[in-house]
Amino acid sequence: MIPFIIISVSFIVLFILSTFGFLPRALMIREIGNYSMSIMLVFIGISHFVLIDDMLKIIPSIIPFKLVIVYMTGVLEILFGIGLLIPRYKRISGILLVIYFIAVFPANLNNAIYATQLSGAIPSNPTYLWIRLALQPLLIIWVLWSSKTILTQQYLVSATKIRLKSLSQFIPFMWSTFKVLFQLSQTKGISTSSVKIIGIKTYMTLTVFHSENALKQFQNHGSHLKSMQRTNTLASHVDSARFKSNTLPSWTDAVKRME
Repeated sequence: MIPFIIISVSFIVLFILSTFGFLPRALMIREIGNYSMSIMLVFIGISHFVLIDDMLKIIPSIIPFKLVIVYMTGVLEILFGIGLLIPRYKRISGILLVIYFIAVFPANLNNAIYATQLSGAIPSNPTYLWIRLALQPLLIIWVLWSSKTILTQQYLVSATKIRLKSLSQFIPFMWSTFKVLFQLSQTKGISTSSVKIIGIKTYMTLTVFHSENALKQFQNHGSHLKSMQRTNTLASHVDSARFKSNTLPSWTDAVKRME
């Protein structure tokens, strides 16, 4: 359960940071999943050197060289976490990680069967242990999905910079923005989308599409169309740019295109 809590919290935090422009560029969902897995692996890997006694108890008694195994598996988990962050090694790291999860399954099964009493830093409640064991296949699925190579393609990027007329327009603008973001989540053919706060009254949006058809489908329907119709009411100045890119663009790229 602890690994899933770390992954879930990391995913939510990274998603929020990406969606609201706190990162150099917006991240694709698959990228966020990959980074979340990496964070979990490094965290759990470090725990092998901090909670040594508990880690030793988890390993079945028939297996020799327990201390060496604890250290080695800790190093491997940290290396897998780093490997997932390096594009060149991401896919092979994912495949090896799946093999690793299968290899350590007997230790987790042993822990669940005998409900090994640990120090408290690692939960040892039998129900918790069996739930954690049942969720392990999800870790494998997560790795296979998130470590999949994102193919290089030409993206269609739409960037907009909006300056509100006054702070009184902030709440209506944000409400409109949330509705547009919800529409984006329901639209096919979109890689990522985010909003960045430039100043008290100035904001940027950046949306990356797979095709011209996807862009038209989004822009000419629903909440986005309604928000565009209200632009003159909310904004004193609007800059926009539409361009093609072979890589996922950064906020800096988008600003330069609008100059």
